[in-house]
Amino acid sequence: MKITAIIVTCNRLELLPRALKSVSGQTRKPDYVYVVSNSTGDNYFKEQKICKEFGFELFKDYRSENYAGALNTGVEEIVKEQGIADNIYFASLDDDDVWLPDYLKEIEASNIENFDLITANYLRKSDVENLLMTLPAQLSANDFLKGNPGIGGSNTFIRLKILLKAGSFDEALHSSVDRDFFVRVFQQKPKYKRLTIQT
Repeated sequence: MKITAIIVTCNRLELLPRALKSVSGQTRKPDYVYVVSNSTGDNYFKEQKICKEFGFELFKDYRSENYAGALNTGVEEIVKEQGIADNIYFASLDDDDVWLPDYLKEIEASNIENFDLITANYLRKSDVENLLMTLPAQLSANDFLKGNPGIGGSNTFIRLKILLKAGSFDEALHSSVDRDFFVRVFQQKPKYKRLTIQT
């Protein structure tokens, strides 16, 4: 199994190091890491220095300058460098989120049945809240038509081939990117697993 981590950032210089530290601190390291920037020119150069400190390469989003465009830039880099194989998995992290140290290790250990999609509960933690978001036991495309049951980029682990079959991320959308994407993913009838661990 190859795990590729995509971190999308946009002018959050104060948060990016925390996200990158959570990736570099994984007990099961990702096989590849791509950091994709939608930031201004000045911040992009500052981000390059931050990424270099962690040994990660930074890419500029030259597609649509939005979240979906940055994710698709990451997907392009995966395909260019690694090709399209059954054992490649895509895991993304927003620059304002973190993964707990054993997240990737627990995901890999749980993938005993070669799942297409693995999701995990996540903790919304800030100065004003500390709320564990628990995913429903069963999921379908309909769950995303009426809202989001709690799946986003930072708590999703998906086989690259399923991501590509679903059509990647719609760059025409400036919001609800995750919801739109998961409608198309669940239309593929993926073999999926919900974990009770948290990101």
